[in-house]
Amino acid sequence: MILLHIVAVHDFEDDIKSMLKKANITVFSYTAVTGFKTGDDSARSENWFALNSHENDSIMFIVFTEKEKAENLKTAALLFNASQETLNGIHIYSSETTRFV
Repeated sequence: MILLHIVAVHDFEDDIKSMLKKANITVFSYTAVTGFKTGDDSARSENWFALNSHENDSIMFIVFTEKEKAENLKTAALLFNASQETLNGIHIYSSETTRFV
């Protein structure tokens, strides 16, 4: 079983849901999150309030699925990201789950 965390800007919500459906992943959770990015690390250390911060309306999906379906989803996300003109893309982090309750 594979655990996926999918993170993207909120505008990609429908695209991700479509990719999940095409990968035959029918059960997942998602929630709105606030993406936050400061400038470089030196700016943070000099100014705790980080004047150059930037927040995004983002979304995070959590998925438990079989390895083959996870690979299909990752491939779809790579193709999607390659077609985007923006630097924002869909980010997928995966880990193998060997034990669960």
